[in-house]
Amino acid sequence: MRGLCFLFALGFMLQYLCAQHVFPKTGPVGINTLKPRVALDVNGITYSNSLVLGSLPANSIGLFQLHYIGTNQDTALLTISNRDRRIFQVNSNGTVRAREVLVNLKNDWPDYVFSPSYKLRSLQELESYVNQYEHLPGIPNAASVEQNGIGLGEMNRLLLEKVEELTLYLIEQEKRIQTLENQLKEDK
Repeated sequence: MRGLCFLFALGFMLQYLCAQHVFPKTGPVGINTLKPRVALDVNGITYSNSLVLGSLPANSIGLFQLHYIGTNQDTALLTISNRDRRIFQVNSNGTVRAREVLVNLKNDWPDYVFSPSYKLRSLQELESYVNQYEHLPGIPNAASVEQNGIGLGEMNRLLLEKVEELTLYLIEQEKRIQTLENQLKEDK
């Protein structure tokens, strides 16, 4: 009786194990699951050095590619492509390649710099700040950038704010130059 129970249990285990590796002709396929919920349902971690998704013909680059090929700095880890070119790529050294990045900002765009109520520092105040802190006001210092990185959208906003402030300084300098030139003409 004991042998019969063992054979029954062994048969049940074999049937269960084999059922996990049978691919049906139609319907969903499951890996490490007996009840797949979608066309390919993988329950667990998968390992592969390349994954290409898309319904393109053979010998094409696919719609989405995920690669890992060695440690070369220019190795593409993630590539999103169409039939003609790479659209987006992340390399193993952390470089991201794309034609354009659209950043949606929640913060105000720095048009406020041109508002009459904007308080522009005097050049003397700016010089004092730079001498004390060794970076522009409102711009993160090198240590902060090294530790935290920078947000592209926020940094572009800050840089534009500084360009607009520089424009105001230039306008003010031009007015002073014109005043001095007029005084020189009058003195002649």
